[in-house]
Amino acid sequence: MRGLTADGDTGALLALDVYTGQETVLFEDANYDVGDIFIHPMTREIQAVSIYKDKLQWQVLDGTLARDFELLAKLGPGEFSVLHYPYSSPLIPSRSLGRRDLQDRYWIVSYEADDEPVKHYLYDRTAKTTTFLFSERPKLEAHQLAKIRPISYRSRDGLTIHGYLTTPVGIAPQNLPTVLLVHGGPWLRDRWGYDDVVQWLANRGYARAAGKLSRIHWLRQKIFCWRATKNGAAKCMMI
Repeated sequence: MRGLTADGDTGALLALDVYTGQETVLFEDANYDVGDIFIHPMTREIQAVSIYKDKLQWQVLDGTLARDFELLAKLGPGEFSVLHYPYSSPLIPSRSLGRRDLQDRYWIVSYEADDEPVKHYLYDRTAKTTTFLFSERPKLEAHQLAKIRPISYRSRDGLTIHGYLTTPVGIAPQNLPTVLLVHGGPWLRDRWGYDDVVQWLANRGYARAAGKLSRIHWLRQKIFCWRATKNGAAKCMMI
């Protein structure tokens, strides 16, 4: 399960003993919540966990997959996912099992970049090779799309805010009209990768800026408490 540890304020991957109530931390990051998990389809062992920093990153927990994830990170552009893309599948009820056969030899892997469409490959774990399957929007490949750059800046109350900046292709990134796209709340965050609205704005000569309300995905109680204390509130805001 995912939850907060006693002395942490990021979402950690925990194992819970339902008989004793004891929790064991399987993985946690000091600055970012754990995201999706990759589970073996037969043994149900958790083999890897994702963390979304500036881009998607994977932490391998099962050493037998370390070489596979290392190769996949180099075989395609951008960030890769071994789970159901984009976030669900009409055929398999659990996306955490991934898209693979029961012998765990063949995986379907998706690569997402900021300036090209999502591409899908067949990965052979035995041969350590990938075979291109298809591009979701092949007509986009004929166009030069804008790059999305991770940025960070300091808020007025001293915290580091992370975000993304996109500028038009072929135009000097100075004094550009800029659109600030605000996401839907502190339980959400912006992600790196292709975005049709962002590309449309860049194509029309606009820069796009996006800032995350916090540096992780979950509501962080330390940020709320720190800000409440700093602003002289009577008590911390607990969600």
